[in-house]
Amino acid sequence: TYAGDVAHTGSSSTPSSITITAPTPDFSLNSNPSSLTIIQGSSATTTITLTAQNGFSGTASLSATAPNGVTVTLNPSSIGPGQSSTITITISNTLAVGSYTVNITGVSGSNSHQTTMSITVNSQIQQTQPFLGLPTIAFALLAASTAAAGLGTFAILRRKRARASSGFVPKSP
Repeated sequence: TYAGDVAHTGSSSTPSSITITAPTPDFSLNSNPSSLTIIQGSSATTTITLTAQNGFSGTASLSATAPNGVTVTLNPSSIGPGQSSTITITISNTLAVGSYTVNITGVSGSNSHQTTMSITVNSQIQQTQPFLGLPTIAFALLAASTAAAGLGTFAILRRKRARASSGFVPKSP
């Protein structure tokens, strides 16, 4: 607040006051990527970046809120303007397949902001069905038996050709 005299040419001096309100320093949080697809029993990472607004120069302490079966690790757990934190999200192998949200909150003094990430959890079994809906082991057994049958057929045909070219004709009993 400024209080003082304002001089007017040709008139008397009148006391005036002017109130100037500066914007409050603040920050925002952004996640990149903001959505992840994770297989049960595994993990993935994302990055949270703090962006200063209105001259913010402090640090924000980060914390996470996640459903049971989702573990969140923040490294580091406190960041300043232009800094990032690597967020590792680990999914329990017993967490049900579906969609979940993880909230990351940053607090600095009276400023508090949140960013939300969407997590899609897929089944371990879905991820091991690369061909015809068969699990990997069944596909490997199918491929091995097909290859063995093909080699067996090749060996029989080769033997018949060898006999035919040598002039040997087996007698029928």
